[in-house]
Amino acid sequence: MDSFDTVPIIPDGPITKDDPRHPFTAAQQAVGNSADALGRLLAGPAARWKASDDRRKAARTDEALANIREANRAHREAMRDVRRDRKAFETARSEVSWWNVFNGERRAAATVVRDSRELAREARDARREARRAYPLSLPSLAVRCHAAHLIPVAVWQVVADTYLSAGALTLSATAAFTNYLIVKHGTRYIETPVAATPVADELTPSQEERDLLQRLDPTAWQGVAAPRGLGDVLTSGATLTESGIQVKLTLNGTMDLPTLRKREPQLRAALRLREGTRMELREGATGGHVRMTLRTRSAAAGLDMTGWWPGAAWAVNTITGETVKTPLGKRMLIAGTSGSGKSWSARPLMAEASEYEDHRLVIFDRKHIEGKTWNHRARVVVELEEMDELCDELTAEGEERLKTIPRGRDTVEISPARPRITVFVDEGGELISDCVKEFERIIDRLRTIARKYRAAEIILVWATQKPSMSGKGHGIDSQISGQMTDRLSLAVATPGEARVVFGDDATENGWKSNELPMPGFALYRQQELGPKSIPQMLQMRAMSPQQVIDLPDRPIWSRTVSSTGATKADIDARKDYESNPLNLWAELDVDPATVVMQKKPRVAAEDRDDQIMEELAHDPCRSLSSIATAIDASKSVVKRRLEQMEADGLVCRDEDGCWHVSP
Repeated sequence: MDSFDTVPIIPDGPITKDDPRHPFTAAQQAVGNSADALGRLLAGPAARWKASDDRRKAARTDEALANIREANRAHREAMRDVRRDRKAFETARSEVSWWNVFNGERRAAATVVRDSRELAREARDARREARRAYPLSLPSLAVRCHAAHLIPVAVWQVVADTYLSAGALTLSATAAFTNYLIVKHGTRYIETPVAATPVADELTPSQEERDLLQRLDPTAWQGVAAPRGLGDVLTSGATLTESGIQVKLTLNGTMDLPTLRKREPQLRAALRLREGTRMELREGATGGHVRMTLRTRSAAAGLDMTGWWPGAAWAVNTITGETVKTPLGKRMLIAGTSGSGKSWSARPLMAEASEYEDHRLVIFDRKHIEGKTWNHRARVVVELEEMDELCDELTAEGEERLKTIPRGRDTVEISPARPRITVFVDEGGELISDCVKEFERIIDRLRTIARKYRAAEIILVWATQKPSMSGKGHGIDSQISGQMTDRLSLAVATPGEARVVFGDDATENGWKSNELPMPGFALYRQQELGPKSIPQMLQMRAMSPQQVIDLPDRPIWSRTVSSTGATKADIDARKDYESNPLNLWAELDVDPATVVMQKKPRVAAEDRDDQIMEELAHDPCRSLSSIATAIDASKSVVKRRLEQMEADGLVCRDEDGCWHVSP
């Protein structure tokens, strides 16, 4: 229950000595004074007890505990060696006559026993030092000491039953009880010096908050609520907090929370809320009550959320003031309309995902804008052919990693040799619109990455301006959306888009990202938290393009496809240079400007296979680019045909990526 839901149960007004509610009688007062005097008398020993206990607790570190365990293990092994060597000596002694004390085997066995005993003494000394470094806690030591003298004298009293044994038992019990009084009663009277701390000023309401508090006062509320049709809504007073005004509403008659949400415009009008001030309505602690919060101020006000450095907070909760760390390794949907600050807020995530030696970043960018600033830290692809090839590499990498996951583990262990790969898709709606016909397989493989390769530490992050999954120009694929465990939404255009991001229960549970201010404010829902993930507005960290350019260079991921260490990009660049179309024009002695470009007719798959086989017959080693140029087809079409022909056993490829006719 919140503080503003707590009902006072102590009657108001001062309590005098003659009042029947007075808790003390004269006898009780005397007992209390005696207890205080005894406590002050025991405060000195209690302070020494507490100081000694604190010193022992400070010495009982995890490192000291590990040292004593290692010392115990070493001592056990040393004693086992002593017993083994002693047995070997006895065996050697039994095999010779008693008078042959100078036998070589016997003398060697005796020397080994002496050495083993010396090692055992050293292990015993080391164990003793480790025990000193990890002392018993003071309560445990006290219990052992009192038990050491209380139990023997109690047995003595039972057996002997003499005045001496009775006196010893009395003294022992008195010592134990005195120790108990010092610990339990004397420590209450220890005067602990309190460091002077500045007293925080009380919250001073602004003029807007002062007007709202006045309207929410129970005596004035009915005058402003009844004309708006809110007569069944009562207030119990309002409280000003660091994140706004909180008030408990009591619902009477047929009024309930869904009905009150439908009348939110009337409620805002009754309060005369300023445009942009968020109102949150949620269930109260008991039935018939609603908690209303007016976000008139932010706990993140005054914080500088610009720039980035490794480990910097990704966002700050404007309600609680808590920081949100960058969620690396989480499949995420980032949504936000144009101007909401989506790009500025996503850059700290990309910077964190490319900073460390066991992390790499790849970017799909059809807008040709964001990727330019990340060329020194990430693998950036902008053309569909490049995206097609990168998807091939990611798929091959994911399949290889899945096969290496050992039994009993859910994910592959990341390392500099096998880093976590964050696949960031910038403006996914544009990519979906462009991936038609022969490039539809790009979206198919991105679906596979989202569904299958989380265990391979290949993580998909999808960003879009229009988070819709149907209709012309939709911004995210439904299969990909279903795999996103984390969802961040800055301001979106409509409530429907907010429901697509956060789910069908978004509106009724307060996930209204269409009401967020712009730019730089967001709602963040984490599936792993379940109901504990509540809609609280975050202020996101902002990072400019120039700040990205100023970041230091980082390794760029590319899957190795050659035993010589050459990457796919290296081989393709060399093959493209060797099969440059301009060189072909020069060999044919044809002016490219005189060639009339006509629409290419569609060629059947069988004809493509014949063309490819004919080209390979003329040249036994051909690259993908040279074949595509020779038969006047796109590289993606030629690649699909070559893969099919390779599966049929017609062609094969060497380690440098050259294609040959199968022998």
